[in-house]
Amino acid sequence: MRYGLRFLVPPSVEPIHLAEAKLFLRVDHVDEDSLIEGLIRRARQRCESWLEAQLIDATWELKLDEFPSETSPSSRLSSLEQLSIVVPRVPLVSVSSISYVDSNGATQTLAASVYQVAPHRLPGLIGQAFNQFWPVARLQLDAVTVTFLAGYATPLTANAATDVLTATGRSFSNGDRVTLTNSGGLLPAGLNGETTYYVVSTTGSTFKLSMSSGGPAVDITDAGSGTTFAGQVPGSVRQAMLNLIAGWYEHRGDDVPNEGFEMAVQNQLWLEWSG
Repeated sequence: MRYGLRFLVPPSVEPIHLAEAKLFLRVDHVDEDSLIEGLIRRARQRCESWLEAQLIDATWELKLDEFPSETSPSSRLSSLEQLSIVVPRVPLVSVSSISYVDSNGATQTLAASVYQVAPHRLPGLIGQAFNQFWPVARLQLDAVTVTFLAGYATPLTANAATDVLTATGRSFSNGDRVTLTNSGGLLPAGLNGETTYYVVSTTGSTFKLSMSSGGPAVDITDAGSGTTFAGQVPGSVRQAMLNLIAGWYEHRGDDVPNEGFEMAVQNQLWLEWSG
């Protein structure tokens, strides 16, 4: 099914912090910080394009001409899959809304009870809930709009005075399980990357972390450094980004781009990603 796709809220940070990229490049001056930041952004965009993935949380708008139907049956897909909207960015985190233009030209918003979301599928699916059916949209381009959040990780900031973490990109619920990663620095003191924490005392995008579900909050004694994330960008993608950054930096003065180098990085990433 043909579709349109655009950013509503782009990622607020890059998966690789400037300090981590400079360490990888063995650069110890600030003269080329802007250049390296541009290479980080370019590498992230390249990897996301290759994989049709969203590395850091972002909100997207998907446009469809109609809801899925079984008019073109496929032996490879179950009837439920044929009737599902395929979300073209992985991993799907959540669906904010689904709206459509009805036969009278009015925009209607579907109740969340009409559909079910399968975020752990790759790619994510949005299907009809039990005993529910997609409505008939008006015969026009972009009649259906899906707003969704996708991403492997969301950036966090920590307040050591209150033990409160603030997420940029998604909200959490009490009891959610969270693992932490960091780029370019250290996790907030009191937290480590090998522990699965439980979200407690959540209010929208702010929350605390506990070692047990519903337990006392972990005491955070400093804000950390670099960029801290809830979640983890796959290591193979991070390495591909660093390899691209290093190659582009090494040949930054060349007039002709080294397409063979980029293809080698892409092929290695595909091997690791599909494996």
